[in-house]
Amino acid sequence: MTFKKILCIIVAAVTLALALASCTDKPTESSVVPSESKTESTIPAESSEEPVESRDEPDISDDDRSTPEPSESYPDDSSLPDAPDTSDPADNSQPDTSDDVTYTVAELIAATAKELIGTEYKTGGNGPDQFDNSGLVYYCCRKYGINVPRRAAQIAEYGEEITREEIAPGDIVVYSNEIGGPAAFVGIYIGGGKFISANNPEHPTCEQNMNLPYWKSRFICGRRVV
Repeated sequence: MTFKKILCIIVAAVTLALALASCTDKPTESSVVPSESKTESTIPAESSEEPVESRDEPDISDDDRSTPEPSESYPDDSSLPDAPDTSDPADNSQPDTSDDVTYTVAELIAATAKELIGTEYKTGGNGPDQFDNSGLVYYCCRKYGINVPRRAAQIAEYGEEITREEIAPGDIVVYSNEIGGPAAFVGIYIGGGKFISANNPEHPTCEQNMNLPYWKSRFICGRRVV
């Protein structure tokens, strides 16, 4: 082998060795450039790198606990001045709802007669514990300023005469003691065909039914005094 050939082989070998060395030191493009999928997996999400703003804000639940109770920020009731008392010191009872209703004098007369049921009979009794028939009418009317006379015959002439069909609560009913006789008995009509009268010791102040034959046969008239 000639010297020239040997020299060519050495040069070729060195060149190959240098080429191989350069390949191992410089990575290929595929080994250094990550794929798009690897980029997505290796780059952290934006939300995980940036701080969450709520961490810098106060916690609302903590605010609730830190809000002072009313007793801490306002005076209690014991330190406040007393409210003015607008109630009437003389009135210790509950409001009377009956004040909402306006009663006529006639209705009040009838109501008073009802309250006196059971009162003892006594000739000449003017009340409030004992009555005769004219005394009961006299008491009930005089209580409300109606100045009726004391005797039944006089009451039968007082006020306005009305028929049986016109009688209303609070009117006076006039009777005779015998059929066709003079006026001698009076009572207070309360409605529903009933009247209150003081009859005799056996039948004190009580309710009577003016539709019974006894009273129908002795009825004279009604008297309106209100």
